[in-house]
Amino acid sequence: MFMKKKPKRGKELPFEFPYKEGYQEAAYDALVKRLRYFSPELKDEELHEVFSYCSYFEYEKDAILVDFGEVCDRVYFTLKGTLTAYKVKANGKDHYCWFMTKEDVVISVESFYLQIPSKEQLFALKESACVSLPARDLKMLSDKYPAVKELDLQCTRYYYLLSNRRNEMIGMTAREKFETLLRDYPHLTKEENVTNTALASFLGMTREHLSKIRKEFGQ
Repeated sequence: MFMKKKPKRGKELPFEFPYKEGYQEAAYDALVKRLRYFSPELKDEELHEVFSYCSYFEYEKDAILVDFGEVCDRVYFTLKGTLTAYKVKANGKDHYCWFMTKEDVVISVESFYLQIPSKEQLFALKESACVSLPARDLKMLSDKYPAVKELDLQCTRYYYLLSNRRNEMIGMTAREKFETLLRDYPHLTKEENVTNTALASFLGMTREHLSKIRKEFGQ
């Protein structure tokens, strides 16, 4: 009998303060920088309490953070790597919704805010590492500390602005979409090495059309 292959998941590693391993120190430093970017008023003691509820995960290529039908009950902060939000459209075609790289906030938006089953899959396009915070703990800390509530609000604002910028690309020509991608997200076509298949799906064009446009731009 055929057995469905179990999807790869992330590997949880210790995340303790004071840190004892090099990766922990790097994770703390990166996370402090990012959280204070969203909420500059966060105090050290508040950050340490936030960290006490966080978990550190490493992901192999293709490992899943949130699968179809699962509730996204954590917010993820990327430390390295490239992640994607992926859907299957009603016509059965694959669709890469967006890509998240170093220092990004990662959630399945509707699932996270409404705590309902996800219509998309979050997975790693290459080896990645994230620190995650459960939604219930984020709410508890937001009720307790105004600076954490500000963090929650600014993360929401960040996602809304990104979504709005992506929506602006809908009415563009294929060439205009690629120009916008190069201008606003050049790392996706360079150091992150997102595949043509994934980029073409996101931009709403065939892989062959994208390859032709990339050649025109010396890509």
